[in-house]
Amino acid sequence: MVDTSVARPPITSYSPNMWEDTINSFFVDEKVQENYAETIKQLKEEVRNLLMSEENNTTTEKITLIDTIERLGVGYHFEEEIEKHLEQIYKYHHLNSQEYDLFTTALQFRLLRQHRYNIPCDVFDKFKDKSNDDKFDEKFTSDAKGLLSLYQAAHLRMHGENILEEALAFTTHHLNRMLPQLVSPLRDEVKQALEQPVHKGIPRMEAQKYISIYEINHDAKNDMILKLAKLDFNFLQNMYKKELILLMKKTSKVISLQRGSIPLLPSLETFGAFQRDVTSHLRETSSLPSRKFGLENHPQPIGETYHFSYLKSNFEKGSLVKPITIPVEA
Repeated sequence: MVDTSVARPPITSYSPNMWEDTINSFFVDEKVQENYAETIKQLKEEVRNLLMSEENNTTTEKITLIDTIERLGVGYHFEEEIEKHLEQIYKYHHLNSQEYDLFTTALQFRLLRQHRYNIPCDVFDKFKDKSNDDKFDEKFTSDAKGLLSLYQAAHLRMHGENILEEALAFTTHHLNRMLPQLVSPLRDEVKQALEQPVHKGIPRMEAQKYISIYEINHDAKNDMILKLAKLDFNFLQNMYKKELILLMKKTSKVISLQRGSIPLLPSLETFGAFQRDVTSHLRETSSLPSRKFGLENHPQPIGETYHFSYLKSNFEKGSLVKPITIPVEA
């Protein structure tokens, strides 16, 4: 007689393994990569010449160009040139600081702090109204570009810098107030900044978002820098696809299947081993861009940069960002 007192576990159906389908959909055309690399090398020299030319001889022009290059995600190509400019700007910033408007002062402050220069926050004292309880002057409430620049700068405040605490509250309030009246691309930039300030984002993702804003900014757009940014983004996207494929192969021994199709994601502890293994393998192959294409300044493999942390966080969330190719005009 069959004992029916013991209940059988319910039959459960599981969704298909998304990891296998996602990775199998990746394809990298090596010929396209070679064309990207060759064009990138040419554009790098042209942008370097622009960066070092005497045409951009005012502080505002220099820091605007540097900020554009960095936010488009290609600043790592010009680290020495950028540092040379910022060193000079920091050395003499106190001489002309009283002449700069809100936009220039805040942008200069943010760039110098991002590059670890010890610039004091009292550069913003001149924008306060002494006759109104020492609050920020209301005349700046209609200056959207200046407010946005100050908002971004305020996020690099340190403990005890009350003026930047006040600046953050002041700019957040007025940017939210004027947002409905702004037009693109400034409106898009303000909206994204209110959601997440630029330096708190993942650089590659921030570059992608800024490319879409910069290319419709017809008044300030430089087509040469824009093309370099798009090609560089696509080149690195393909490189990360290849590295992710390799990473998945390396982790296949520890990613087991639960009840047939649900992957058990690797723990944080195992990622350290994957990092060393993947990096070692990449250094021994010709797939590393700096060997195959001579792009010495390209970011290191994912195992050695913030991109690894990005992949790790997506493993933890059980999701991958869909690869994006940005169209590039001829």
